[in-house]
Amino acid sequence: MKGRARLVEESHPELSLRTQCKLLGVARSTLDYQPVKESAEDLQIKRWMDNVFIERLWRSVKYEEIYLREHSTLPALEMGLRRWFQQYNTWRPHQALGNRTPYQVHQEDAILLKEAA
Repeated sequence: MKGRARLVEESHPELSLRTQCKLLGVARSTLDYQPVKESAEDLQIKRWMDNVFIERLWRSVKYEEIYLREHSTLPALEMGLRRWFQQYNTWRPHQALGNRTPYQVHQEDAILLKEAA
């Protein structure tokens, strides 16, 4: 256990574990959490999934911005890429995200995390 979770006393005579966790601002689940080392196979699958995402993203960038616009200067390319990523994250819905934008998903996650705290 780390941090404030170490202050929780399992056999406290007056305060339940739940009450102690609430008072200390500690998630109850952290008391029982035991990290498990990931297997080499799991890590390989995760790397594969990351590569698929990155390759699809950069394929889209190349075909929708770089090849299409043929920017003549580095600052023009940088401005074009900023515009493309802004559109990609805030305007363009993604099928894998339930036809929501990455920005919408990020905002929903931030709200859920804030409510959970």
